[in-house]
Amino acid sequence: MNGFFYLVCIGNLEKRLMLAVAVELKRKYKMTVRISHMEYANKFYAREDLENYLKSIRLPDRAFLLMLTDRNISINDKGLLVYHVQEKDIRAATGQILEWLKAYLQGL
Repeated sequence: MNGFFYLVCIGNLEKRLMLAVAVELKRKYKMTVRISHMEYANKFYAREDLENYLKSIRLPDRAFLLMLTDRNISINDKGLLVYHVQEKDIRAATGQILEWLKAYLQGL
């Protein structure tokens, strides 16, 4: 697998989770990963604010925007992957996210 991921966290997730996912994507799958700053959901007062923020991120070709969130957010946009993190343990959550991404990418 090859590709480019831009990671964004929305909500009260630990920054270590985002870093763990980035490290594993780079280590296991040799993917290029760029990490955004931690963004908190209360910064976005309306869904349009969040959508505008996500659209402002410039992605190269064959890139995915991966949004990790603990909120119930549903946005349909090509190239945007939204994963609702429910696991509190960082190692377990990282494993679940990577399995989900692997299944998604194999389906492409």
